[in-house]
Amino acid sequence: MIPGLEAFKKEVTKNEKKPKAHLGLSAFTLNGGVEKLKKEMKNAVYVLDGLALKGEFTVFSAPPNGGKTLLTIAGLRTSAKVGRIDGNKVFYINSDDNQRGAIAKTEIVESLGINMVVPVLADRKKTGGERFDLVAILKSMIETGKVDGEIIVLDTLKKFVSVMKKDDQSEFNNVLRNFVSMGGTVIVLAHTNKRRVEGKHILGGTSDLLDDCDCCWVIDPVDSDGGRLYNFNFTKGRGVDGEDKAFFVPTIEEEDYTKRYRKMLDSVVPRDAGDRKDQFKRDLQRRGHQAILLIQDELQDGTKNRTALEKAYGDSDIKFDISRRDFQKILKVFSGDLWKVNRQGRSTVYSLNPYRQQNVGSPGNCQIEGR
Repeated sequence: MIPGLEAFKKEVTKNEKKPKAHLGLSAFTLNGGVEKLKKEMKNAVYVLDGLALKGEFTVFSAPPNGGKTLLTIAGLRTSAKVGRIDGNKVFYINSDDNQRGAIAKTEIVESLGINMVVPVLADRKKTGGERFDLVAILKSMIETGKVDGEIIVLDTLKKFVSVMKKDDQSEFNNVLRNFVSMGGTVIVLAHTNKRRVEGKHILGGTSDLLDDCDCCWVIDPVDSDGGRLYNFNFTKGRGVDGEDKAFFVPTIEEEDYTKRYRKMLDSVVPRDAGDRKDQFKRDLQRRGHQAILLIQDELQDGTKNRTALEKAYGDSDIKFDISRRDFQKILKVFSGDLWKVNRQGRSTVYSLNPYRQQNVGSPGNCQIEGR
């Protein structure tokens, strides 16, 4: 026995830190606090009505020319006009526009105090020729505690970070998250993937943006009678109602770019989600009438899988009038309506709906469910 060993062991044991006692699961339950949360949601301030909350990190994703800039600016103008937000706190960082577009948008929003930041057109006398570095600016605001309710819009994400590099995207998101945690608000405009999944647009880049944001909407633009319908598909959210949204913008005939853009902003009309879906089906039915007839004719002979139907499309003349993407969209949208869809092993198979075989192929006769 080594002299003093037992005494040493006792002294070490005495000085060891005891494990920290953690709270139990019951401390984290919502029981008894639902009414408080409902009140907080009711009192939440929308930067963009129904779409983006103050104090959150929100993403709008759309294909090129998919309406994300137009509808974001329209929403900011409305919120500033009614006093939901202070326009002077808004910094719209426009890095995805030409000179004419940037000037027009600045002229439109500056009367409301909204700041249009266009790095490539910035006055060198004001900047001293310093390169625009968003991350450095935000980090400085965070570290010095100078975040004071600012609302920043990034248009578009790919101008600020490489969306295909996971580490870069994750680090950039951390900066945005810290900015929000200090009391700021972030709205990121991003692009969708070039390829759809099951006929739907999906967020482009790595999964980090969707993982790290508070709320995400994917915009699906559809040409409609007299204008364009912008469908906001709810993808993720905290504090919003989770219902899909839709907005209609009529076609504006005006040669002057600034006047036309201002009129488009003033003409944005919300659409009920149900109306939006009905209108989408009506428009698709009108454009795809021949494809619907082709599918019905093929299914008259019995059940067919997706491959057989797409081969029939490829062998037909309608491929010159109806894109493959629209054909695939028709297969999906009218499933359960004009035809039934089931799984047989790994295959998706289609068969005529016995309740929809009378005049369903004629434009205007397709009965739309869910009205």
